[in-house]
Amino acid sequence: MAAKGVIGKVVDWEESRAFFYRRLRRRVSEDALAKEVKEAAGEKLSHKSALESIMRWYLASKGSEGDSEKWNEDESFFAWKDDPKNYEKYLEELKAERVSKWFSHLAESSDVKALPNGLSLLLNKMHPSKREQVMDGLRQLLG
Repeated sequence: MAAKGVIGKVVDWEESRAFFYRRLRRRVSEDALAKEVKEAAGEKLSHKSALESIMRWYLASKGSEGDSEKWNEDESFFAWKDDPKNYEKYLEELKAERVSKWFSHLAESSDVKALPNGLSLLLNKMHPSKREQVMDGLRQLLG
């Protein structure tokens, strides 16, 4: 089966418990991170696309894009996933993109009339320093 590519490698019986424990832990970790990615990007992102994004981010951080051998290193993946700094910026980009798309859809709908009230409520709930940042950004946009 290994010669045909059906399985990755033959696992000795003595190593099987540890091997399959690591594989299960890897899948659970990937799925948990994929859930975070889907939440950041919005529900329209498929699970497969989320996993592909994770793989891209991981390989980019290792400087080996397209190298599937690096992707299969479980311990290296665990170390990468356990440090959120490795993928936080990507999640923030996805969140910003999701919000931008939402505003774009809002601008095309009749609900745009509610935007001033919504912005007012949003700004009132924000911390004053963050509110100032948002208001400065809006002032720059409005010119």
